[in-house]
Amino acid sequence: FDPSGLYRLAAVFDWIDDGQAEVSVDLIERARAAGVLAPVPVRTPDGGLVRRVVDQSWRVDRWMDLGPTPVRPVHSSVAHQVGELLATLHDVAPRTDRPVEGPWITRRPAEASWAALVNRARASKKPWADEFAALSRTVSELSKVTPDAPAAPAIITNCDIVPEGVRFGPGGDLVVVHWDFAGPLTAEWELASVLLQ
Repeated sequence: FDPSGLYRLAAVFDWIDDGQAEVSVDLIERARAAGVLAPVPVRTPDGGLVRRVVDQSWRVDRWMDLGPTPVRPVHSSVAHQVGELLATLHDVAPRTDRPVEGPWITRRPAEASWAALVNRARASKKPWADEFAALSRTVSELSKVTPDAPAAPAIITNCDIVPEGVRFGPGGDLVVVHWDFAGPLTAEWELASVLLQ
């Protein structure tokens, strides 16, 4: 560490180790070289990226002045920036033979989880709860459709471009601050995920 510098500490999930962090850092470096704004990861003196302190794993970035996250629904100018950012990211993302995996990507929620979501919406007195409940039969039917394997080759990409994963930087440009989930995905599936978000 540079004792005169400022740093940003980020807590990470337990499954994120130096190997996963290396995948993220490779993608960050490719993206930054292509103009995507992102914090610079900091390595420990022995070259590591993730360290466990007591019962929490952490990683460190060089400090960047950052503003807030985008507010939903995002303004069209923010959506345009995200589209440009994603296109740049996909241009530099390396192809991979690693399979697309991860329960948040390849598995659909069970019917019980949809029912629980309806119950939570009703308990919270959400104005859309009844409309959502009426859709539950459609959701149940859609859940029975078996997805095809991705036709396009997988790339190593961010896998988590969501409003909470970006912040406004100087001049209102978006800065991608969350890279921890970087891994294999197809560009089309990531685009669909980003549009959903």
